[in-house]
Amino acid sequence: PDVSIKDGFVRIDPAAAGLIDDEDGDEPGRAGFDPKGRPRGPKDAGGNR
Repeated sequence: PDVSIKDGFVRIDPAAAGLIDDEDGDEPGRAGFDPKGRPRGPKDAGGNR
């Protein structure tokens, strides 16, 4: 991001910030993620969830 405190603005690249969709779509992302196929362990295993 380009920040100028004196002028009072912040400029952000929308593609880098993820505000616009990528034309390619070849990068792995959450679109193909299947949370049901992920092993979670026993319900009483504890831990942060």
